[in-house]
Amino acid sequence: MAATRLDLKGVIAEGDLVMLHHHLTPAGEERGVAVVDIWRLVDGQIAEHWDVVQPVPDPARHVLGRSAAAGGLRRSSHRTP
Repeated sequence: MAATRLDLKGVIAEGDLVMLHHHLTPAGEERGVAVVDIWRLVDGQIAEHWDVVQPVPDPARHVLGRSAAAGGLRRSSHRTP
């Protein structure tokens, strides 16, 4: 029997915020979901939590390139004026 799989894609910590980007694939599912969790810490304790969960699209129907779950979120050096 297959187990649930969690693949960590990225971690960012800045000031009182910590963000985790991961791909969660429950047992028996093919694509799973892309998840971003954000925590705000106060004195080393979690004060607030937000999350965003998005089903991973079928790659055959994904026309814009890499999906978020595949690590498609990238830091850009492009700055708008």
